[in-house]
Amino acid sequence: QFKKELIRKGLEIFQEVKAFEPVLLVTGRPYNLYDERLNLRLGQNLAKLGLVALPMDFIDSSAVDLSDFPSMYWGLGAQILRTAKYTVAHENYFGLHLTNFSCGADSFIEHFYKHIMGDDPYLILELDEHSAVAGVMTRLEAYKNVIENSMQKLRRDAERKVGLAN
Repeated sequence: QFKKELIRKGLEIFQEVKAFEPVLLVTGRPYNLYDERLNLRLGQNLAKLGLVALPMDFIDSSAVDLSDFPSMYWGLGAQILRTAKYTVAHENYFGLHLTNFSCGADSFIEHFYKHIMGDDPYLILELDEHSAVAGVMTRLEAYKNVIENSMQKLRRDAERKVGLAN
């Protein structure tokens, strides 16, 4: 029931998003996603930057095909990869993956995540006990610039299509 409520809330948020508004889909281990001390208040910092962000638990990616990763037996890894595929299927969605320094399982997931994301913009934040908010904010601000540039290109392309149709 709880999972269904998260997905319902995610759908509600998606419906509020305007056309050409970027959405970040945040993936990672639950303790990284939801513990403010571990993720250095990531959600609040993204909100300060004016970015809409949803943790992977707020989308239903269960129908996303992972047959190109037949050995992905780890449930959390599969959810991360499905969310990455869901992200690249939507041009205004962007990926942000949280990981920890020296986490063996995450190193495999990260490799597959990068493969799925391909040329689409994404950010991998590697956190450890030496991470500081200032460094994370700098990376988030830079990523916001990348996202804004991508969105400008999407708008220009859409305007050209409308212009050609007229």
